[in-house]
Amino acid sequence: MPNTILLKKSNVALAVPSSLSYGELALNYADGKLYYKNSAGQIVPFTALISDGDKGEITVGGSGTTLTIDNGVITTPKINDALVIDCGIIQPIPPIAPAGLSATAGRGQLSLSWTAPASNGGSAITGYRVEYTPSGGSASTVNTGATGTTYTLNGLNNSTSYTVRVAALNAIGVGAYSAPVTQTTLPPILVISNAGGVTFSGAGTAASPYTMSGGLPIEVWSGPPWYMNIFKPKFTLTQNARVYFTATWDNDYAQAVILGGYDLDAGYFDFKYIALWNDGVVSANVALNAQTSFQFALRYCEGSNTLRNVSVYAI
Repeated sequence: MPNTILLKKSNVALAVPSSLSYGELALNYADGKLYYKNSAGQIVPFTALISDGDKGEITVGGSGTTLTIDNGVITTPKINDALVIDCGIIQPIPPIAPAGLSATAGRGQLSLSWTAPASNGGSAITGYRVEYTPSGGSASTVNTGATGTTYTLNGLNNSTSYTVRVAALNAIGVGAYSAPVTQTTLPPILVISNAGGVTFSGAGTAASPYTMSGGLPIEVWSGPPWYMNIFKPKFTLTQNARVYFTATWDNDYAQAVILGGYDLDAGYFDFKYIALWNDGVVSANVALNAQTSFQFALRYCEGSNTLRNVSVYAI
């Protein structure tokens, strides 16, 4: 079997045939190296430097004789027919995998960062694809639409473990995915500890408050110290925060009260905040400690189903 040099005129660094036999060579001037397969089956580079000459010339120089190949023809030195030149072309391929992926947990989101692939496969990177899988769920993907190496996954569930991978994109396709990382999103600041028959939308944040509209379930309290309509749902804070509460109601006069705790039978109330009404709308906010459980109430209201629209969030 003759010795074989596989001449690959390519812009793809590190790309050489995996089918090399022991002792065979592959020449790649994209990264300036001559590769061979050793006795251990590994494809490794020679230390000889490769330069791209004029008019298709490629010169391999080392401590020994210089080999010059001009458009597939060996011009220096003159050799016999025992050496075969294969002038194949390596086409661009998808990028190799990004490295160093990390994920920082947020509420309803993960902030990702990574390092760009060491090789773009011979075609410029156009963006990245993020794959994320919730624990026990199915994988979803999103394209970042940019070549930057950071991205924030929004709209995730709180207190949920996600496994994330990222791959680079080029004109050829999707590259190899990075090693996965697993991170758990943070719990919400404001938790609905008892919905009280109400179906909420939102996430309890300033950008997405817990909201409910229509005639809402209440508990009517007519004992001391005041007549009250108490909003049935109960909330709990996971950390110190300021709670914001907005509601509308039907009656002419009311005050909003944030109850840190109460017992209807014993007539006990822990008032955290009182806000006067304003044209049928009451807005209140108050700083509360972590693990505080509370409800909202309107005092000096008469009748039931007073509350019509409620918005609650914490920051």
